Amino acid sequence: MTNDRKLNFATTDEELAKKWSTPEHKWTAENIADWREVGEYNCNRAHYSRYLFTH
Repeated sequence: MTNDRKLNFATTDEELAKKWSTPEHKWTAENIADWREVGEYNCNRAHYSRYLFTH
């Protein structure tokens, strides 16, 4: 993590997309960003990080 919030989210979106992608469904960083917005995960970094590392 850096002090650059926008960069942190972009990096984490990429990593989460890799982690959630399967042969049947390819996630992109854009899909993850949309998912964060719809789920209102933008302001709760701990909750968002928990999804990255546990799902």
